[in-house]
Amino acid sequence: MDAALRGAGIALAGLATIVSAAKFHGREVRLRREHEGFHSVDFRRDNDPWVELLWQRDRRIVWPSFAVLCVAALFFVTTGTLPLPGPAAAAVLFGWAFAGAFLITGARWARELLRLRACPVWSSLGWFLLPLAFAVAEAALIAWG
Repeated sequence: MDAALRGAGIALAGLATIVSAAKFHGREVRLRREHEGFHSVDFRRDNDPWVELLWQRDRRIVWPSFAVLCVAALFFVTTGTLPLPGPAAAAVLFGWAFAGAFLITGARWARELLRLRACPVWSSLGWFLLPLAFAVAEAALIAWG
C-alpha cells in the first residue's frame, strides 16, 4: 500500500474514531438530560441548574480520564511501541486518549440510563461499538505498514 494512502487512511480512521466517540458521549448526555425533562438547552447561555450540574459532573469525568489516558499514551510514544514515527504515533495515541475519555464518560451515562430504565441497551451499544470499530480499522492500517 502506498505510504501516502496509508497515512491518509490512518488519519481518516483516527478522525472517525474521535468524532464517533464524541457522538456517543454527547448522545448519552442528551438522553440523560431529556430523561429529566430538559428537552432543549442553549449552549451560549446559562441553563437550568440541573443541566449545568450534569455538565459539570460530565467534565469531572471526561478531563481526568483524558489526562490518565494521555499519560499512558505518552508512555507508549516514548517506548516506540507503534510502528510509526514519533509525531505520527503521538497523534494516533493522543487521538485514542481523547476518544477513550469520551467512551468512558459516555458509558458511565449509558449505565446510569440503563439503571433508570430510560434507554434500551441496544441503542447505546451500537453507538459505543462504532468508535471501537474505527479504532480497530486504524490499528489494522498501522500494523499493515
